[in-house]
Amino acid sequence: MELHIGNFYVKDIKFGDKTKFENSTLTINKEEALSIVKEDSHITEADIIIVKPGDMVRIVPVKEAIEPRCRLDGKTIFPGF
Repeated sequence: MELHIGNFYVKDIKFGDKTKFENSTLTINKEEALSIVKEDSHITEADIIIVKPGDMVRIVPVKEAIEPRCRLDGKTIFPGF
């Protein structure tokens, strides 16, 4: 078995009815994403805001992040999962 890592270069991001990546644009279903975040009982309030370069906002540094990965062939990431 050989592992291939695919790179997805995002040129734009927006909210939409369905979460998908198409033509270098990442579309996120905001309600679906928030429902996953709120599955953690420790999170009582959450929101997702899209910020792009040049927007007048302040973003605090991310202290912990996990690089999102998926198999390009659509199979599960870990055996037995």
